[in-house]
Amino acid sequence: MIQFNLTGILPEYVENLFKKICVEELIKNEKAPEGIQLKSSTSWTAIGQKGAYHATHAHNELSKEYADHISTCLYLETPKMVDRNGTFYAFSRKPEVIKKYPKVGKLLIFPTWVYHGTYPQNEGTRQTLNLSFEINK
Repeated sequence: MIQFNLTGILPEYVENLFKKICVEELIKNEKAPEGIQLKSSTSWTAIGQKGAYHATHAHNELSKEYADHISTCLYLETPKMVDRNGTFYAFSRKPEVIKKYPKVGKLLIFPTWVYHGTYPQNEGTRQTLNLSFEINK
């Protein structure tokens, strides 16, 4: 798995588009009040080949400041699905595992404190564009 930090070099219009989509989705799903604003935090891309995976992790291990942050993951390229090939998983507050199958164009939005990862890929290339935002209430 290769990752590239894009913080500060990602075009502003891309960040603004992500913000707009996230705000609309959070309000639509009643996860945030009207008027919520997001401040860009970090951005990166991850590229994985056959056998690549992300070990279970969260993005708030170092500080409680991340309690009011969200993470996003947009699939730019995905291999053909075979079994759990590169499937994203997350742990909810209930004793269950949430699984999201990779598909080009799929956007995942979740709190940074949620533990998540991916199963190993059986084949092909998977690339994601990832941004995190601070929630300004």
